[in-house]
Amino acid sequence: MTRSATMGAEQKQRLFDATGSQVERYDQVVAVTQPSVQNGILELRNGAVSFVVELQVDPNTYPFRIVGGTIVSGICGVPWAVTGGYFGSDLRLDA
Repeated sequence: MTRSATMGAEQKQRLFDATGSQVERYDQVVAVTQPSVQNGILELRNGAVSFVVELQVDPNTYPFRIVGGTIVSGICGVPWAVTGGYFGSDLRLDA
């Protein structure tokens, strides 16, 4: 029995993929999408010291996967390249 058959003849189920686009079949809903990367700036403050990090983040995961970026202030020897990490309830930066 298909998913649309379980809804009954009077009601048709509408399906959406991870991007919010309407699709016709359930296999399109669960298909793996290419990771999209969004840019953002994270500022961490600890008293007088302020750490500014420019990040490239994949927002399709949780915890959000950090795919790259740069630490631009707050640490000696800046800039530092960020090579990976994640943030959600915790934060991890690989530099």
